[in-house]
Amino acid sequence: MATAAAPPSAPFLLLPLVLLLALFSLQPARVAADIYQLPEDHIIYGFPSIRRVIGMYSLEDGPSFLGSPKVDPFIQLDLSIEATDGMGLKSEAEGPGNPRIQAAIIASTTLDGIGHWDTTDSTLINYCCTKALAEQGITGCNTGKIGSLIVSDKVTHKLMDAEFTDKTSAQTRLSGPNGRYDVTTTGEHILLVANCDERLQDRILRVTGGGVWKNPYGFLPGRLYGFLPFYFGMTVVYVALTCTWALLCFIHRKEIAGIQYFISSVLLLTLVEVFAWFMDYYSFNTTGVRNMSGVISAIIFTVLRLTVSRMLVVSVSIGFPVVRPSLSTSTKVKIGVLGLIYFACEAALEVVTRYAQTNETAERWRIFLSLPVAVLNAIFYWWIFTALHDLINFLEQQNQAIKLNMYRTFTHMLAASLVAAVLFALYQIYFMATNQLALHWSLLWLLDGGFALILYSVIFICMAWLWRPSSDARRYAYSELTSAGAGMTSMGMEDEDEFGEVEMGGLDGHHHHDKSHDDDDHHQHISHESAKFTVDDDEEEQRMTGDQ
Repeated sequence: MATAAAPPSAPFLLLPLVLLLALFSLQPARVAADIYQLPEDHIIYGFPSIRRVIGMYSLEDGPSFLGSPKVDPFIQLDLSIEATDGMGLKSEAEGPGNPRIQAAIIASTTLDGIGHWDTTDSTLINYCCTKALAEQGITGCNTGKIGSLIVSDKVTHKLMDAEFTDKTSAQTRLSGPNGRYDVTTTGEHILLVANCDERLQDRILRVTGGGVWKNPYGFLPGRLYGFLPFYFGMTVVYVALTCTWALLCFIHRKEIAGIQYFISSVLLLTLVEVFAWFMDYYSFNTTGVRNMSGVISAIIFTVLRLTVSRMLVVSVSIGFPVVRPSLSTSTKVKIGVLGLIYFACEAALEVVTRYAQTNETAERWRIFLSLPVAVLNAIFYWWIFTALHDLINFLEQQNQAIKLNMYRTFTHMLAASLVAAVLFALYQIYFMATNQLALHWSLLWLLDGGFALILYSVIFICMAWLWRPSSDARRYAYSELTSAGAGMTSMGMEDEDEFGEVEMGGLDGHHHHDKSHDDDDHHQHISHESAKFTVDDDEEEQRMTGDQ
């Protein structure tokens, strides 16, 4: 009688890897995050330096994760400033009070209120208030603000001074109450450091240190908060999906087919991935420090899931293990090499993407790394749809109605996902080209992987539904029935480009196999030592089983 394909051992090889990475993610290696250490910078006279841009919520607007109590949001700076040459200050210049540099925290929506456009040169902006500008009576600059950053009254901001206590000092510090800013508005906030004191204009000042940025819900930057409830929700979804799938597999454990083992392994991998990302963002939000080993583990799970899924879909599209029992060596090599290249390119892109969430990186690196990933995705899609076209033609020739309907549904599903992915990519291009992220910064979670994971989940759930465990799971298995009923033997098919023929020992590959039909036209006989190919009619399979 017809039996399911033997369960492949490959999926079980993922379990030790999953456990190893899970243990690795618990190691204490950590990297500074929103208890944040600023990279060292040098400030020169008259040119403010943007040190950080971060989304902040006011207490009223701030979300609350799972009903946790909210706290007053604030930014606390702890900066050290030192004259790089270690020499004294310029004594011949004059100014009110002690020499100083300034740190300013400004709401990004009012950033255009910083500085003054030069009336003689439309390309020049004066950022510092001087005696000459004060005499002109420009907004944000008067005699009491000489040596200060020009900030108009409409700007939501706080200026914080770090003073050198005497003219021979080469070091100062900005911390404590003087370095605290209480957040009262929702939006992106910018940290500027400026040297506008003429007594320091001959000095290049080195700025080190960091600070604490805390939102009402915790330490996560406003841009990243959406990842926390998103991955929590995806964890709940995949726990429910895993439990449902495990129950179906247990109920129909005697009918499990090969493809269901592969789906089980990918399901387990995705569950661990979304849980790893949830724990990463939850820990980050709670402690303000990001666990580097946890991030690396989650990245590996993500890239492994993307790679394995693509390789699995290619294999299923070729017909393995539903229509053909095995893949040729050349096909395995092609899939393996393409998967390995994709793993390396996607890993590099994922590292840069996640790193850029909490650190300043050049956008050109993401664009550069996105190109090979896009090309590889195009190759995967081309291979998948080409293989599906050939496979569907083969199933039509063999009159395998059930498998044919499954693969047609699978093809339509993948085509719809491709259209959705292209449309969202176009939306992303528009979103970034028009700088919409500056206003809708809370949508970063959707752009940086959220939509891709949602689309992937829809495809995966549809695929799991098509090949779910059931009482008639034999239709998922590729099998051969001998006329004597003595048992099952494997049949191999030729390469995926020739689905119309079946490789049967000494048969001439240049001729079609002879086929005859029984009285009901429910299954086919392939001429080779009285071997039969079992077709997908459930009623006929039951009749044949009863005959034996």
